Amino acid sequence: MKILVTGANGMLAKSVKKRLEKGNELICTDKTELDITKEEEVAQYIQKAKPDYIINCAAYTAVDKAEEVGELVKTINAKRSRKLSKSC
Repeated sequence: MKILVTGANGMLAKSVKKRLEKGNELICTDKTELDITKEEEVAQYIQKAKPDYIINCAAYTAVDKAEEVGELVKTINAKRSRKLSKSC
């Protein structure tokens, strides 16, 4: 299976990659390779890569700074996750 893993440098993604690396083709992206806040970029990336599955591990996790950048947190953790699933 071809699996796209977003947020590839995070702790969750590292665990996911470790469990799925055998027998699967993993496409692991971080925000420099695939910025999930850019809807058109995400749609194009998915269309080009044609993954069988997408595991979204991208998230804003700096809890102590979350209030300062509230809209960014909503965008990454909620809005873009929903858009990512619609792109599938």
